[in-house]
Amino acid sequence: MAQTRISIAAANYMLDALVTYLDAGSGSPQHATIEVFTASQPANPDTAEAGTRLGTLVCSRPSFGAAADAGSNTSRITANTITEDSSADATGTAAWARLKRGDGLVVLDGDVTATGGGGTFEFNTTSFVAAGPIRVTSFVINLPRQ
Repeated sequence: MAQTRISIAAANYMLDALVTYLDAGSGSPQHATIEVFTASQPANPDTAEAGTRLGTLVCSRPSFGAAADAGSNTSRITANTITEDSSADATGTAAWARLKRGDGLVVLDGDVTATGGGGTFEFNTTSFVAAGPIRVTSFVINLPRQ
């Protein structure tokens, strides 16, 4: 199997380009959103949403800080402030979340865990109650360089 290794500069450039893509699009300056769902995560971001949407959080602009070396042959971007959803749409256990551009185009899906659980999206809890708050505590995107 071939093995590709990406330089720090190239990996950081790719992540910074992802942020530009996320913050762009028709309808700008609308903000990117994170939608949280129950049920199993779809096979890929091009697959229709599955489960019940529990709520929607709003990213700031720019949505992420500049890419940086995170060690262990990984580059990383960390989300800037994400506004909580002050009133969840439904009661349920979060399993996955979908990041969308401000114009609604899907960018990525990721798993959900409670803080410290190592998920793509970490929330203060994964059990949400209708009309209660939804708060994300951590959202980073890592790009392995090898």
